[in-house]
Amino acid sequence: MRANVVVHYLGLLLILLGGLMLVPLVVSVIDQEVDQPALLASALVTALAGATMWFWTRKQPGPMVRGESFLVVALGWMLASAFGALPYMLAGTFTSYIDAYFETMSGFTTTGSSVLVDIEAQPHGILFWRDFSQWLGGMGIIALFIALVPLTRIGAAGASALFEDEAPAPQADRVTPKIRDTAKALWAIYTVITLVQIVLLLLAGMPLFDSITNALGTMATGGYSPRNASIAHYRNPTVDWIITAFMVIAGANFGLYYMMWRGKFRRVLADTELRAYLAILAGCSLAVAVDLMANAGYSSFGEALRFAAFQVVSQQTTTGFATADFDRWPWFSKAIILLVMFIGASSGSTGGALKVVRLVIVTKYAHRQMYNAFHPRVVLPIKMGGRVVGEGIVRESVAFFILYQSIFLFSVLAVIALGLDFITALSGVAATLGNVGPGLAKVGPTLNYSTMPDLVKIIFIFDMFVGRLELWTVLILFRPAFWREP
Repeated sequence: MRANVVVHYLGLLLILLGGLMLVPLVVSVIDQEVDQPALLASALVTALAGATMWFWTRKQPGPMVRGESFLVVALGWMLASAFGALPYMLAGTFTSYIDAYFETMSGFTTTGSSVLVDIEAQPHGILFWRDFSQWLGGMGIIALFIALVPLTRIGAAGASALFEDEAPAPQADRVTPKIRDTAKALWAIYTVITLVQIVLLLLAGMPLFDSITNALGTMATGGYSPRNASIAHYRNPTVDWIITAFMVIAGANFGLYYMMWRGKFRRVLADTELRAYLAILAGCSLAVAVDLMANAGYSSFGEALRFAAFQVVSQQTTTGFATADFDRWPWFSKAIILLVMFIGASSGSTGGALKVVRLVIVTKYAHRQMYNAFHPRVVLPIKMGGRVVGEGIVRESVAFFILYQSIFLFSVLAVIALGLDFITALSGVAATLGNVGPGLAKVGPTLNYSTMPDLVKIIFIFDMFVGRLELWTVLILFRPAFWREP
């Protein structure tokens, strides 16, 4: 493991991040806000730190090896959050660095769990940085790094390793032969869809700043909104349905949109994960709507369906926007909300949690095991979309499922030991590990995480971090053998 190689690329990443911090500064200058010095200082400090790291390691040898890519990705996200917290601290948004780091990690990991009490009191530059950090993290800061920074010495294998370590999905997300072209294509699709949503929200009557920031939060499946009441602030059914539709879009595999652009519509329609994803969203939305009609006093089925669909889609895609206080809904509806928080979005999307493709594979694996109990000599391959799923992918999905639930269980026990009640602990861990945002009880949609003890916040920060990088990239660093390998 060569430290100078890791530091070299971390330095380049910080230079890129410092440059990106100038975007909210421009917003602040346009709106003549008071946070301009804080944003400028943050950008300069971040870029200078990165330039120093790069300068002292500029003669780094050879291309990156596998172990170094794990470190660059894991430490890159940690450093991005560490320096991304500077605008909050320098602008006086938070007095506690733990709170600033929590808010930033929640942003970059697209979790949307917040410790900011009065959102609307913040200047536009800070609010834009808050949503912009989510948008950057949605498609992946390492993917953006690969797309924008000249990687002449990293090599194709190193770039591919970085891309896969940031989002180790059970199915390959590469849509073009070259990993750099894949990163560019995904970011282009992501940007175009974001712009379309901004235009539609403007046409629906939402103010320009709100349209931009809410679109950034939607496409990142992050859920930060410039309003204290989230999307409920607007009380606009058209806005609700637009955001619902784009949350569904953001929660699907972006590789499918590339296929659509190339005219491969049949392959998209035959995608097993997409079908399962849409079926779960539709079925759970209808079930919650019926429950709201029967037990929550909604005046019409259309109204119940609008609120039910919004919250089910928001929680399953791990966006975390709210149009209602679903913590006050009947327990059947809350149980479904909690369930879809575990299921999550599709592989290759900006959403988190277990991912639908893993749920499908694990379900098929369980069916195969039951079948083999009666027919032990029969070899029954697992198929998706008519194609056989490799046993390596099956093993990864089963192992991920077990490990995800183990981290969830230990985190719940830890925060209960620190004084949280069971429902708050259960939903809080599910919301942070799955990068969802709001939970139930003391971390419900009308509350936030500001009242949590610092130790609990640190546990939630770790859950957000390990959940966004889908476990392996972070947990492999805890293996002693990893550090002994060259």
